[in-house]
Amino acid sequence: MAARRALLVCALLAIVSSSLGSQFGSVDGTTTEPPSFQCNSEYGLFPDPDNCHAFYECNEFIPFHFDCPDNLAWNDAAHMCDYDPTCK
Repeated sequence: MAARRALLVCALLAIVSSSLGSQFGSVDGTTTEPPSFQCNSEYGLFPDPDNCHAFYECNEFIPFHFDCPDNLAWNDAAHMCDYDPTCK
């Protein structure tokens, strides 16, 4: 019985650890710093102030960073990635 509990606790810790790693990690598993972007509302889409090819999605005041597909830039008025020749 104690061995089952220990196994269950280890499994739960692995799940929590992997979900935190996916929020602040990269594809290769290395961790990165949490984004310095601060959500000014609980939910919404916001431009990345440092990169016109990216944006943040805020969910419960937690920012999640996304990159637009190649050759597209964040269009804040339309709230979507769009063609923008001025974004370099």
